[in-house]
Amino acid sequence: MPEDQAYVLMVIMFQKIQTTNIPNGKFYDIYLSNNSANKTVYFIGPYGGKKIYFRRFFKKIVAKGYRIVFLQPNKDILDASNPKRLEGAIIEAQDFIRHDRGTVKRDSDYLVGVSLGSYLGLNVQLSESFTKFLVVAGGAPIVNVFKSHYLFRSQRKKLKNSVGFTHINTHWAPFDEAFKSHEMDHLNVLAINSKNDMVIPTKYLSKFMKELVRAGAKVDNQQKGYL
Repeated sequence: MPEDQAYVLMVIMFQKIQTTNIPNGKFYDIYLSNNSANKTVYFIGPYGGKKIYFRRFFKKIVAKGYRIVFLQPNKDILDASNPKRLEGAIIEAQDFIRHDRGTVKRDSDYLVGVSLGSYLGLNVQLSESFTKFLVVAGGAPIVNVFKSHYLFRSQRKKLKNSVGFTHINTHWAPFDEAFKSHEMDHLNVLAINSKNDMVIPTKYLSKFMKELVRAGAKVDNQQKGYL
């Protein structure tokens, strides 16, 4: 299928119900697939993601009888000068998914998170219980990713000394740790991560997976040695 036809198909498939507006507390672009399937996939996108990146996946999932709710976070939820935005984004996702689950009838639903979306999804999981959670190239803790990854180099320049990182830790570390104090025996996690993508340094990813298992989650770690 030509690229332009594929894009038109995606426009028809989805309805955009919210455009991100951080000053007004809207941290996501939110799309709903235009179907009334009795199974729903809640899909939280990555840092800098776009709907078009996932068109093939979405098309196949809808064809298999799923309704999709796609939340794409604004990149500025990870802002060194406004660290409270991360909490706002987590709360908004929890509230939106809770409302959707309460108003749309379905037989089952599932949570998917890609990169930053998997981190947000794990925190959504703490108030909105799912039994199946797909983690793609992500996990926790966000503080260590922020400190190490090139994506956040310009953000780190805003933090001129260790006091700045202490400020970030104060607001973000609680969300890195929150899952450890919850019983997650109900949760089945399929984790698809690359050993080489280095978005999350290997030692932090391995530690996170072990802590998730200790919290009770059943983790199928499909970690590969390539991107």
